Amino acid sequence: MDQENRTKNQNDYLKVIEESIRKKERKNKFSTMGKLGGRPRKLNKKAHKYSISLNDKQNDFAKDICEKNQISLQEFLRRKIENEPLPNPERNKFLVQSISNFNRISNFFDSRIWEENERQEFKNLLKDTCEEILKSIKK
Repeated sequence: MDQENRTKNQNDYLKVIEESIRKKERKNKFSTMGKLGGRPRKLNKKAHKYSISLNDKQNDFAKDICEKNQISLQEFLRRKIENEPLPNPERNKFLVQSISNFNRISNFFDSRIWEENERQEFKNLLKDTCEEILKSIKK
């Protein structure tokens, strides 16, 4: 009887220790997340801010380009600094419509008219095409 009490006490003690370890790990996990409500922190946080002065001609030119490409002035300047191409809104709109159409075609191939191997082959081809379109949009 004494042996049973000892093993029970040991098991209870181990459970308490395990629970305290779990609580510490959970606390550490949430402390690393910060105040973002559980979202991970951005790795490339924008810490440096600059103020630039432009004359009227430069300002109008930059605003026209931003309106034409549907981006903010800050995004325009970042892209110019990093030598990234500016987005093409018409092209991106067309590509988004294409993705929608390809997804509809993919859903059509889910119907029972097609054999399994044909269905899978077409679906894989459509998935690859959609992924390529998304990569193209992100550029």
